[in-house]
Amino acid sequence: AAASLGETEATRRALVEAHALRGERSEALALLSSFEQPADQDWLVHQLFTVGAHDEIAELLAATPDGETFNEDSVYFIAYVLMDRGNLAGASDLAERRLQRPGLPGEARAELLDIRASVLHYQGSYREADLLFSEVIELYKENNKHWDGVANALRNRALNRLQFGLYREVLPDLLGSLALYEERGARIFYAQTLVMLSEVYLELADYDRALDALTESVAIFEQVQVQPFYVHALANLAVLYVERPTGFSPVLAPKYAQRALALSEALNSKLYSAMAFIAASRVSRFAGDASAAAGYAERAVRAAEEGGLLELTIKARAARALAAEGS
Repeated sequence: AAASLGETEATRRALVEAHALRGERSEALALLSSFEQPADQDWLVHQLFTVGAHDEIAELLAATPDGETFNEDSVYFIAYVLMDRGNLAGASDLAERRLQRPGLPGEARAELLDIRASVLHYQGSYREADLLFSEVIELYKENNKHWDGVANALRNRALNRLQFGLYREVLPDLLGSLALYEERGARIFYAQTLVMLSEVYLELADYDRALDALTESVAIFEQVQVQPFYVHALANLAVLYVERPTGFSPVLAPKYAQRALALSEALNSKLYSAMAFIAASRVSRFAGDASAAAGYAERAVRAAEEGGLLELTIKARAARALAAEGS
């Protein structure tokens, strides 16, 4: 009977992991609630992060705010939840305290340095972040572990390098990351990377490829429960229809901007709120509503500044300047 119980538990864990990779949050959470014994907390954090269940992760952290009972994998995931919510200081503190521990394995050090690099990116220290992301990628590869760590670091380095205007140069990192996610069937991370790819294509004014990437990502996001990156995809779609006006832009640009705004409200995230407000400001200006454009831009600046998000602060201020021109 004990063996049978163990097999049942193992089967349930495998099912949770399969649902999580496919982004099926309701199914994964329902299975988790059926466990007779509480799931291992570090395994649980990994599955919750994979399905984008950030509120549940925040609840786990609230029970042990110093994070000392979590392993390095969990610290990595928790830190990214904190960064998504604009709490850079909390993410940094969690990682830096853990980096002080002696004898950290290479892959654990890679995860923690990945957090440090991401915090540096959000704070605007792009050159330091670039060097760290490259070190992280090599650490992951040297230790032959964490395929998802390699994929995440590749796409994070690509996003960071966009700050240097290296638009075409980042494509190999993003496409390499995309291939890893596709190979593993990690469709949520695959969809997220498509959104990042659309960011590059928008910068290159390659609107057809941007639209293809966003259309595919949205098709995936619409099959699962709301993901934070869905806001990013919708905001980029709104901006795309402003930057490349078509006969459908007056309908589609506001549609995507309003959906981004509505979803961002439920996420409790300075990062995604700022993205949605910037898109809404640009769409309002496109529609000739200077007052709404200015209002959204101000809210974008406030969200970005409160979150300590330098890149988005710059973009929000640019949206505010554009709105002022139209008033």
